[in-house]
Amino acid sequence: MPSESNPAEAYLVLLNGEHSVCSCPDHGNGNRCKHIWAAEVVAGRIGPVDVPEQVKPKAPSKKGPKPPSLIELAQQYDTKEKCLELLESLRWPNGPVCPRCECAKAYRLADRHVFQCAGCEYQYSVIVGTVMQDTRLCLTKWILAVALLCNARKGVSACQVSRDLHVTYKTAWYLCHRIRRAMRETTWLKKFTGIVEVDETYLGGKARGLAARGRSGVNKTVVFGAKERGGKVRIQAIPNVTGKTLGKVVHEYIDTDAEMVIADQLNSYNQLAAEFTMERINHTREYVRGNIHTNGIESAWAILKRQFYGTHHRMSRQYLPLYLGEISYRFNHRTEHDLFLSVLRNGLLTDKQVQANAAQEGTEDGAAEGQAG
Repeated sequence: MPSESNPAEAYLVLLNGEHSVCSCPDHGNGNRCKHIWAAEVVAGRIGPVDVPEQVKPKAPSKKGPKPPSLIELAQQYDTKEKCLELLESLRWPNGPVCPRCECAKAYRLADRHVFQCAGCEYQYSVIVGTVMQDTRLCLTKWILAVALLCNARKGVSACQVSRDLHVTYKTAWYLCHRIRRAMRETTWLKKFTGIVEVDETYLGGKARGLAARGRSGVNKTVVFGAKERGGKVRIQAIPNVTGKTLGKVVHEYIDTDAEMVIADQLNSYNQLAAEFTMERINHTREYVRGNIHTNGIESAWAILKRQFYGTHHRMSRQYLPLYLGEISYRFNHRTEHDLFLSVLRNGLLTDKQVQANAAQEGTEDGAAEGQAG
């Protein structure tokens, strides 16, 4: 029988019922090797279905379904009616609900893609109160733009979207910012309780020489981040790295009963040692000390810097929160195959619904703490 790993090499198989032997190294441990079973199948003594499970080749691991490609989306949602049908199924899985009085009874007006509430007689469509409201751009290009921003690991510039969708730069810029508005966490607002890595980084700066380096750089924006081991990341822009500012944002993201908080040797973190279980890592001497490191949050900074320098080249302070929200949302949901649908679903939520979700989670957390007490 020829060898699978080396076709030029062959093994001698002698068939003799239960006393069959083979010259391969796998035979001789009291087990019948796969070459004996293969020889018996070729000789017609047994069928392929009779081969035991332990000698059958393992099936390749099955991964989750792949995200839809741009070609598939363009073919599947090539008309306004198909796009509206998708959006209605995402926003109202149980039927339309009036955004004004929240009445679940409505009538569809003929040939207008509009519903009329049976209670207050308010006329509304599926995009009322969402990031798509009052848009004049066709919904097909909206869907393709969402897919572009979701599939690009380091983001997409407005110039690229303008070229891909054949729209003006102003339209592409406005469209991208509306989609970034939709890429926000709408239900996950709980504080970190495990092992959390905290760090800060700096964006921008045009000065040269020593004045442009590190924390002394002028015209730079400070970005703070916290990442839970095996969990998610939260990042935001902060005005400075004083102890008061860092203490406020750390308390906002991390529970005081967290298992551990890991930071570098920045003096502004010293005051947190009295409230948190702190571990420090001195990057001038080491980057990893057993389980003590900040490599997780550093990986988020790597993606942020690649998007900053390679895609956008500049992020204004006014719109920096939108860019940071896009980066953190894509990082937190990078393993989801339906990220495209998640962003569309978030884009169909109104600010009132997002606030209601946050209030509900806050109530549930308070009730859980009360029961624990």
